[in-house]
Amino acid sequence: MGKTTTIRISIESKNRLKRLAERLGVSLKDAVDIAIKIAEEKLDKFEGDLSILRENAKFIGESGYIDTSIRVDEVLGEYLDREVRGEDK
Repeated sequence: MGKTTTIRISIESKNRLKRLAERLGVSLKDAVDIAIKIAEEKLDKFEGDLSILRENAKFIGESGYIDTSIRVDEVLGEYLDREVRGEDK
């Protein structure tokens, strides 16, 4: 085993990690390693450009919707569709 360190996590996160480790039949350390590996793989699969989303998110308030929290994917999609078509916002 190489060098190690200690990190602080919430009791809730520790309990979730413990349940995950039990389901996988591995130690807490191995469960963390597995979770990190999966997260890295998921991030590596993302091929989009978040800077475009961030730039356009400034204008979401102009969508005409007051509360977009429930339908944020639909509202964002409608806005981006209008922008791609060159329609007025």
